Amino acid sequence: MNLFNISLKNVKKSFSNYVMYFISIVFSVFIFFSFKSIQYNDALSTLGSKTTAGINSASIVIALFSFAFIYYSNSFFLNRRKQEIGTYSMLGMRKNKIGLIFFYETLIMGAGAILLGVILGFLFSKIMTMMLVKMMGEAIIVNMNLSVKALNKTIIIFMIIFIIVAVRNTIIIKKTKLIELFKKEGEKTGQNKFYKIKGLLGILLIIIAYTIAKSKFILGYLTLSPLILVPIIPGTFLFFSSAIELILSMVKKNKKIYYKGRNLIAFSELSYKIQSNSKILATIAILIATSATILGFTASLYYDINRNVNENYKYSYTIREDNKIISSKIDEILKKFKAYNNIQLDKSIELVESEISYKLKSKIDGKIKPYNTNIELIKESDYRELKEYENKPYENLNSKDNTYYISDEFGAIAYENLKGSAIVMSGYKNNFMVKNEVNHSLLNTQSSMELLVVKDTVFNEIKNSSNTRILRIIDISGDNLEMAQEMEKLINDSMEFNYPFNFTSKKIMYNTYIQSGGLYLFIGVFLALVFLLCTGSIILFKQLSSIYDDKDRYIMLKKLGASNKDIEKIISKQLKIVFLLPLIIGTLHNLFAMSIVQLLIPRSIVVPLAITLAAYYAGYFIYYFITLKYAQNMIIDR
Repeated sequence: MNLFNISLKNVKKSFSNYVMYFISIVFSVFIFFSFKSIQYNDALSTLGSKTTAGINSASIVIALFSFAFIYYSNSFFLNRRKQEIGTYSMLGMRKNKIGLIFFYETLIMGAGAILLGVILGFLFSKIMTMMLVKMMGEAIIVNMNLSVKALNKTIIIFMIIFIIVAVRNTIIIKKTKLIELFKKEGEKTGQNKFYKIKGLLGILLIIIAYTIAKSKFILGYLTLSPLILVPIIPGTFLFFSSAIELILSMVKKNKKIYYKGRNLIAFSELSYKIQSNSKILATIAILIATSATILGFTASLYYDINRNVNENYKYSYTIREDNKIISSKIDEILKKFKAYNNIQLDKSIELVESEISYKLKSKIDGKIKPYNTNIELIKESDYRELKEYENKPYENLNSKDNTYYISDEFGAIAYENLKGSAIVMSGYKNNFMVKNEVNHSLLNTQSSMELLVVKDTVFNEIKNSSNTRILRIIDISGDNLEMAQEMEKLINDSMEFNYPFNFTSKKIMYNTYIQSGGLYLFIGVFLALVFLLCTGSIILFKQLSSIYDDKDRYIMLKKLGASNKDIEKIISKQLKIVFLLPLIIGTLHNLFAMSIVQLLIPRSIVVPLAITLAAYYAGYFIYYFITLKYAQNMIIDR
């Protein structure tokens, strides 16, 4: 029997031990191939370069993560088979031949996973592409075809990964001494040095990270939020390596808990199990937090699109009306698409740009600082009419010196409301007193600067010596994307770009948001699935390995009179703790990360966050039950 046949026989014989590993790789190949098929699908070229770039970036992340997963998993399997390698050596087989056996095994598993992953990708790539198109709000006919480019890249990249891992396995086998192959891993039952200090330091670092995430500091420096990872990552590793040991030692001192039922047996080795697996558990906790945050963030963006557009784009169109020829052409376009729309509002308003100064009070440190900016004035009569159109109440300004300050919702994040503040306007004799600051856009976002509502008489006084522009506001029921795009092209071709924008369209912005949001959610869902499968498989491998090492002890317990039910409960209790610890810590990390996301999305994200966590938990606990079933077969049903 040649070496390849031995490798093939080994794979067939022990395939049940590799099932979850094999499934995880197949799924990774499937997602990678599907993403590449979408990237190279000519029918999707109309979606733009950003879609292609996003899908390509996601496929790179999948490839890198798959490499890390395959590399780690093979290290684990190789370590578990040290005695088998030693037996081959004892029988006289040379190390280079043993290395070739393992080299072939890796390539056989890899080739099988690539083949099955590509087949699944081909069968389901049309469905995945249709999902993406649907989520992006597009109407594109998708045909089922095999992308040769996607196939070649998938085979090349994953074969390179498996060859690198196979070569690495061969090198390790050659370098490992025979005596080391029969050595069992020593159990460090003693407590690690300075575990109390390390444990408290780990907890402190996590608390510091959480405090920063919820502090007012982050309000003013959102771009620095990734720096929270500096304390959170080492804090997580120290928590699992030392803080858990500290907590368990406290539990053991509580006799009521420790000596209750089967807790004595369940907790007796739990400290060692967690300590020996601390790096893996910490890594899994961080990956859970990462994947849940990616999924939660993308789901929140998608969930918020309708409200976001409706609140920030109140009207179908805003058009800078400085040119009568352009205005008449807009009327022609409206007339052309009359069958598709019903004009609810068509109003032109005057806006006057002016420079103002006032004092802002920071919510972060409470300091008051002077602030200068350019704003636009709007007549009280126009403001009242627009509020009435929205069916919202309006309270008249009491005097010429009163004003309403109109800003967006982000203004309220870092600064106190301007109500009662004095505003000094350049070139105007009197100061204004802010009756109230309204943190909701009056017009479409980017169609105007921040607004100051003043009495009509005051507006006319200032208008004479200031820069004035006319803004046409159109609101339509049954808006049409083709009409919006035709208007946009007319404005862009006829007018120089300005800020505030010459043209804004609710329909176009909704289409833009749904495209980007759908793309991000699509990528987020499948990245989270890949992360879940791979991290679930890693924790499954580690726990089954630990249970396998302890099987003689469980058998001894059975001989001493413990029933199968007792053994099952002991294993279940240990697995629950090991599975729940990274999930709880990962969830806490995720919740504090999402609290930062909440600052970027003014509306509540509780619903999408709850849905994504529930879906993630469901997938994660499937791995718990699979691990428990494997353990029962290994110990109880033997």
